[in-house]
Amino acid sequence: NETIDARQIQVGQRKRSFYLPQVNANLSYDRNFWQSPDEPDIGDRAFFVDVTATLPIFEGTRRIYDLKREQSILNGLNQRRALVRELVERQTRTSLRLMESSFPNIRITRTAEENARKNLEIVREKYSQGIVNITDLLEAQNASFSAEQAATSAVYSYMIDLVAFQRAISFFEDAKTPDEIDALAKEIRDRMGRP
Repeated sequence: NETIDARQIQVGQRKRSFYLPQVNANLSYDRNFWQSPDEPDIGDRAFFVDVTATLPIFEGTRRIYDLKREQSILNGLNQRRALVRELVERQTRTSLRLMESSFPNIRITRTAEENARKNLEIVREKYSQGIVNITDLLEAQNASFSAEQAATSAVYSYMIDLVAFQRAISFFEDAKTPDEIDALAKEIRDRMGRP
């Protein structure tokens, strides 16, 4: 945004260069450390003030070229800003969709973990009674362990998606007050059309 503002100033300067003169002022001080014997009336100190205003009339198309070049650079910066906005919006929407799927996945994997643990208890009981063999017990233990890992992995996946969302919108919870967090949550719900 600051670069675009600077380019707009330069475009304005190029436009004004057609009818505003370029003004230069120069002040100089000169001191002679030697005195010419032939000119005793001239002092050894001199001040010079020079003010000039120039308005080139015949420059060809250089000024038009400079103006068009600055306008072209400004247009490119505006398009780049629009592209960045679209990329940020896409990244934000993508991370929101990922969070929408990874958060319910925590509940699903925890339910699967609990069911696998109950199944393991049942298989252990049956194994102690001699109803099932050792391979069934090992399979139940493996399923319980895999379900536990999946539940833990689901939590980490959600946390990764949450951090990606916070990075996309440049809003990190740890650095914000509870009021700012509530305001963001309300704005997200409003934009998504949810109560």
